[in-house]
Amino acid sequence: MSDTNKYILPAGVSGFYKEGEDTPASIDVYQFRKACENLVEKTGYQLQAFYDFTLSKTKSYHLAVVQKPDNSYILIFCNRYYPIIAFSKVLDVKNINQADFDLPENEFFDSDQFAAFFKADYEVLTCDYLSITVDADNEEDAVAVKKLTFYEFAEFSFWKPQTLGEIIFNDWG
Repeated sequence: MSDTNKYILPAGVSGFYKEGEDTPASIDVYQFRKACENLVEKTGYQLQAFYDFTLSKTKSYHLAVVQKPDNSYILIFCNRYYPIIAFSKVLDVKNINQADFDLPENEFFDSDQFAAFFKADYEVLTCDYLSITVDADNEEDAVAVKKLTFYEFAEFSFWKPQTLGEIIFNDWG
């Protein structure tokens, strides 16, 4: 993606939708898993865990935990509703084995190496894009969220996400 500020989040990306209406689209979690398996096969990393949160009522993402040869970990997030990917370094591995319940402390980062495995089928978001604030008073920031629904914004007033990354990849529980 050349200019991250031009990517506009699609309606329903947060997972919030009006009760009684159709749920947002749903990505093919099997395709996401295959892309992650392809990455580890080609890099020599290990797929430590894979979490399919299709049935979760609170998580807006699926997650792959990848272990590097230096025993550090990378999280690969995929939005549950749209083919959107982001990569995160694990800063504190104490909860790495329970990432399905409690994410370890992590930080988004950019990786051309990782992005190459996903860019054909997914929108790979940059760290700069994910850190854009949710500020309707800032015209440039507001562009990224202009397609989100009133219902999503109503939920945000309760949950108070601070960045686009928190809207796209969150545990709303």
